[in-house]
Amino acid sequence: MKKLVLLLGIFAFVSCYTDSNDFETDNIDAQLLKSVSLNGSLLFNFEYYPNGKIMSQTSFSGQAISHFTSFEYANDTVYKTTSGIFSSKSKSYKANSNTVKLMEYDTQDNLLFFYLNKYSSSNCRLSKIESYTQYSQLYTITEYDYTDSNCSYNSKRELFNGTQKNNYAIIKDGKNNYLASLNPWPEFKKKHNIIEYNQWDENDNLLLANSYISIFEYDINNYPIRETRKMLSGVIRIYTYEYY
Repeated sequence: MKKLVLLLGIFAFVSCYTDSNDFETDNIDAQLLKSVSLNGSLLFNFEYYPNGKIMSQTSFSGQAISHFTSFEYANDTVYKTTSGIFSSKSKSYKANSNTVKLMEYDTQDNLLFFYLNKYSSSNCRLSKIESYTQYSQLYTITEYDYTDSNCSYNSKRELFNGTQKNNYAIIKDGKNNYLASLNPWPEFKKKHNIIEYNQWDENDNLLLANSYISIFEYDINNYPIRETRKMLSGVIRIYTYEYY
């Protein structure tokens, strides 16, 4: 059960959602991530369309496939379908020039919830994420305050009534983000890699199991190929990244 929880947490971290862009823009300028391994075991494998946009993600648990996610593009909309232990569907599109709407559905096409990702004209772009219930009721708000040119940031997540849920303090390197090619919206792709992650709960208690410090090794193009992630709880995880 612990392994399943860990796998689902990593799955959400890597593929959770992306950010946004014009469909005429190719993503080939980003180095295409091929696979991610954890402590020597394959976690994810990725495939791409000829224009460099993400086409599929295969997720593994041990030697078995646990999830398969496909991406399709039509009429300025990204459709994502995941099958496996937990199945889901989603679609995302630009609600306006600086807002991407991401809608999550169950396997019967019933809307579960949706997000509005809002972007500014600044280098780091993402400024706010709002989540809504299936009835269009605002649920949470996450705001981002960038602290340096590497897009390090402090952020807070609150409920619709102003009740604090989490605070975050994130420090990033100045290198290329290994997740950049996974974003079907290249204009809003993730920048740089997290080297220090701190998360606090609603009572300002530091969450040791979620917080960590990472040391990266990079290839000649300044993309990470190995990450040693030291959780503040004492757990050490070694990730390796392979590119096409």
